[in-house]
Amino acid sequence: MARPKKQVKLKEPIKIRLKPLADGNKSIYLDIYWKGVRKYEYLKLYIIPEVNPLCKEQNKETMALAERIKACLLYTSDAADERSSV
Repeated sequence: MARPKKQVKLKEPIKIRLKPLADGNKSIYLDIYWKGVRKYEYLKLYIIPEVNPLCKEQNKETMALAERIKACLLYTSDAADERSSV
């Protein structure tokens, strides 16, 4: 019996990462690796501890905003130009 093939995970030049802060919040930043150079962009967006449903909803909206910023950078950067020419 044949093994199922592994799905290939596309590597993206921009990743969303979280940095834990001393007050319990987490800072959201973008880890950008392009043409051998790593760069970090802090978004001044924060994930707060989820102690009630309101905080949970706020965190969801914050992550959605971070995803939109990431998508905007992906499609307006040289990375998008490079992918479209392949």
